[in-house]
Amino acid sequence: MTDQTSSGRPPTPDYPALSLGDIAHRARSLSAADLERLLAYERGHASRAPVLDLLTARLAQLEAGREPSSGGAAPPRGTPRESGRPEGDGRS
Repeated sequence: MTDQTSSGRPPTPDYPALSLGDIAHRARSLSAADLERLLAYERGHASRAPVLDLLTARLAQLEAGREPSSGGAAPPRGTPRESGRPEGDGRS
């Protein structure tokens, strides 16, 4: 995360298009300071209630002693960590 959030630019170029699940996955790897910057960006732009709730809850977890995880890209669709079937698996 960079200070780009204060300049009005998204923290990453793809941020505005991320789903709530993608944001949740990425938020696990952020520090408290990064989450605070992301919250400030979200409040000043889309101000999506579910995203604000998610980021606020994650910040509270860190303040309670949890540590950021390694994070990384979201798992591919249809893995055991995601409910549902993979796309195009041939079932109806």
